[in-house]
Amino acid sequence: ISPPGLAWRLPKGSDLVLELHLNRTGKTEPVQAAVGFHFTEEPPTNTCHTFKLGSLDLDFPAGATNTIVRDAAELPVDVDVLAVYPHAHFLAREMKGHATLPDGTREWLIWIRRWDFNWQGEYRFRKPLRLPKGTRVELEFIYDNSTNNPANPHHPPKRVLYGEQSTDEMCELGLQVLTHRPGDLQVLEEFGRRQRDRRVEAWLRGRLARDASDAEAMTRLGLILWTSNRSQEGWQHLDRAVRMRPDFAEAHYNQGVFLRFHGQPAAARQALETALRLEPTFPRAHQQLGFTFAQLGLAAEAERSFEKALELNPADTESRAGLTELRQILRSRGNPN
Repeated sequence: ISPPGLAWRLPKGSDLVLELHLNRTGKTEPVQAAVGFHFTEEPPTNTCHTFKLGSLDLDFPAGATNTIVRDAAELPVDVDVLAVYPHAHFLAREMKGHATLPDGTREWLIWIRRWDFNWQGEYRFRKPLRLPKGTRVELEFIYDNSTNNPANPHHPPKRVLYGEQSTDEMCELGLQVLTHRPGDLQVLEEFGRRQRDRRVEAWLRGRLARDASDAEAMTRLGLILWTSNRSQEGWQHLDRAVRMRPDFAEAHYNQGVFLRFHGQPAAARQALETALRLEPTFPRAHQQLGFTFAQLGLAAEAERSFEKALELNPADTESRAGLTELRQILRSRGNPN
């Protein structure tokens, strides 16, 4: 049971989406899913956060029996751990998660000696586990991609990388935590974002080490580098991806976004229009082209781009806000359109 005050606020108009992961049986099966909601009269007074350890840079050769994956982080604030969420697929054999407090005390978060794919889920503490600022939380998962693993989905075993399909592999340990002081939640969220970017960067660099012509990894690494204040290195990767695969719309799109935010709207327009020639139904490219046209003072073109973005993705709040602001400006100038 969660501590009091942690109700989840569901705003009016929210979409509730149920995603099911199903195992094949070899024949047609009926599926009847249901979700139960528990309501409260008390408004929330606090908010949980799920902090994650893990790795995306997974590569398990066929026959490897004892591949160890580790990750660690030092908590920037005091937290109470309410629950843990271990996640892996069929190759995982053993899972360990523990915390080393600043005074050297070691606390187990979870230890599953013989992992079963059906055990992924929430493991709640009987009472919250207090971890002070400076605690080092660590993950160690062991994988077996050999015939010794009866759960191995590949016969014979084959190389397995990170991926969302059950026959791919994953490595993640989520910690549901509660902060205490005002501002600590924001500090923890920002810290988690940097940790996530670090994992994504390592994964993308690993992909490029295995295949230097991987334009998708190249352009996405460029974005990570740019948003982590390494703009020059980021641009080099973005530009290289376009040169590697001139027919790759995402590479042109990412290049266009970079140019727009670096005060080069004319060059950004060219990159985004190229992306749309390659992929006309690319909603985010229409959105960014709308903002680019607005920077260039081309109001009618900006309006059409925002409208197209919303036609393709009605949930695009940025395009809706951009279109609203644009029309307000036009009205203030005496242009009814």
